[in-house]
Amino acid sequence: MKIKCFSLLALTAALPMLAQAAQETKEKPAPASLTSAETNKGFFAHGAFIYWHVAEEGLEYAVGGINDLIVTTTFDVHRGKLYSPDFKFAPGFKAGIGYTLPQSKEWDISLNYTWLTSSTHNSVSSTQLLNTSPSRIYAVIVHPVFVSGTAGAPIRFGEARWKIHYQTLDLELAREMQLRKRFSFKPHGGLRAGWIDQNLHVNYQIASSVADPALITFQYVDIPMKNDFVGVGLRAGIDSIWHFNKYWGLFANLATSLVWGRFTIHETMTETRFIQANGVNAVPRGKLVDVRSSNSEILPEIDIALGLQSKKDFNSYSIEANLGWEYTLWFNQNQLLLFNDRFSLGKHKRYRGNLTMQGLTLDVKFHF
Repeated sequence: MKIKCFSLLALTAALPMLAQAAQETKEKPAPASLTSAETNKGFFAHGAFIYWHVAEEGLEYAVGGINDLIVTTTFDVHRGKLYSPDFKFAPGFKAGIGYTLPQSKEWDISLNYTWLTSSTHNSVSSTQLLNTSPSRIYAVIVHPVFVSGTAGAPIRFGEARWKIHYQTLDLELAREMQLRKRFSFKPHGGLRAGWIDQNLHVNYQIASSVADPALITFQYVDIPMKNDFVGVGLRAGIDSIWHFNKYWGLFANLATSLVWGRFTIHETMTETRFIQANGVNAVPRGKLVDVRSSNSEILPEIDIALGLQSKKDFNSYSIEANLGWEYTLWFNQNQLLLFNDRFSLGKHKRYRGNLTMQGLTLDVKFHF
């Protein structure tokens, strides 16, 4: 009984102190956030320098390491390889403007533009032209109408030039949200428009498949091809940042798009020169292939970015700098036509190769 009375007295004495502590906790301001939502201004603009490596599947134009099986003499073919354009890094830029909605410093709307042009070249030559050679190189893209017999198209020389002009325009609505003191994320959604124009220009010197070098003839074939795409679709993603302190942070962004677009394909193949076995030029056959195709598809696209962020706030504005590595993947962007059936000259398939771009991005953003 004494213990119960003592406990009741102790609880009665502690109640005023607990109430005062609760009131102080309620009135005490929350710890200052390190996220950027609290320092966002009304308008903002950004500009970025990008240095990306651009590559696409399905642009191989020559191949070695194949035995045409025409000659009855048995031999092991030498190891060969596929030849494609030498994909390289290329510079480009991004630019954008936006506005943080006045009702809240968390919601913003922005318009962002990306521009990049890349071109590359590759060539191969071979002196192994006779059908007894174990190391011949063959044309990949040429239409069967240019090939005599059934021995494929061995080449003395081949080259490919590839150029791409890439543009996107994104309209996005985003909201920055604080998960913890040091971590914030920004889900966003909107529209993406894209213009991707590609040109592949291939030239061959095709040799006839014979065993006697005195009987070799040569066809010079010129093959320009266009693969143009324009589309618009939905885009959504999430940007996240973990703040080390008030000035530095690590960001990781992920976005994906579903774009409805239209491809315009145009391929021509022209015999520009024909050299007979005696070395005399004959009249070339001219343009033997001229095909145009248009088709519409819904294609997915993925953007990934990871890097370091630095931000400094001033009285009337703030500056934010981001340095990171970006990766962009467009599915099935190569829609060029491949004709490879000598018994059905119109039979074809599409390459459907993916387009990838990745590299460094240095972005500077001003909040006004």
